[in-house]
Amino acid sequence: MSDFFDSITEGVSVPLTTLASGYRPDNLIGTEVFPVVRSITKGGKIPIFGKDAFNVHETLRARGAKSNRAQMTSDSWITFFCEEHDLAIPLDKRELDELKALPGDLKLRALFNMQDRQRRRVQWNLALELENVIATDALNAANYTDDNTVTLSTTKCWSETGSTPSKDIEAGREKVRSLIGMYPNTLVLGASAYAQLKFHADYTDKMKLTSDKVVRPDLIAQMHDLKRVIIGLSMGVDTNGKFYDLWGDDALLYYRPENETPEIDEPSFGYTIRPGFSATPFPYVDVFVEEGGKIVNVRCTDMWDTKIIMSSAGYLIKNCQK
Repeated sequence: MSDFFDSITEGVSVPLTTLASGYRPDNLIGTEVFPVVRSITKGGKIPIFGKDAFNVHETLRARGAKSNRAQMTSDSWITFFCEEHDLAIPLDKRELDELKALPGDLKLRALFNMQDRQRRRVQWNLALELENVIATDALNAANYTDDNTVTLSTTKCWSETGSTPSKDIEAGREKVRSLIGMYPNTLVLGASAYAQLKFHADYTDKMKLTSDKVVRPDLIAQMHDLKRVIIGLSMGVDTNGKFYDLWGDDALLYYRPENETPEIDEPSFGYTIRPGFSATPFPYVDVFVEEGGKIVNVRCTDMWDTKIIMSSAGYLIKNCQK
């Protein structure tokens, strides 16, 4: 007859799922670029924010007169569909059997810690996949209009003496405002792009009266009136086992909602969409056995879709390093 120890090595784990839902991996910024929103359904359509909100209407109404009405306009929509992503890491039953020799609650605590370690590993891999998907979409010039992306070359690259990154960024800010009626509030810099700005004369010349010697993200944010400047430090490994920067040597200006939990129909450069009403909230962690009970797997399951909602709310600067 199995004991309680055996019973917690199968099925959905509520404690591990609780930890999974609050997981915030270091160095991954994808959901800062495409904030997470919850959808009532796993698929559907998102209304696209247009210029109607900026129409100046005459709203004065005389006594007895009809109410003023705004002109009806055709809606624009983007279709989304959340798909399941999961990954499992196995534990050999022999490892679990060794824990049974521990006294009392110590063996249960050791089991939980082992499973949680596996949960963190698998959830990191799931999060890294999402990061890669978002970075690939956000840095793809084909996802923008011609006026919303620029590729630097020769002396204009930020790695070159005489380049003017502050003017490049300001040009991007003005371009976004001309298209959506609001300034972008966030700048993402790939690690290589930020490395070109840390000691760039375009910024250090303005720091002569300060004690700072390095151009830090908060200084860049202040100079360009941005809410945040984020450095993309996440890396992947290619087929040759070499590390590469997921966020390349590019810079991305964009607008996103300021609140932590935006609504799906709020204007934003992009969103990560997760179903908000499900029998099992995403992400969740479960444990299952295979190979006749010899292998115990810790699995994390997530469900999402990513979408650029308003490409005009972003401005992409590519090839910052020559």
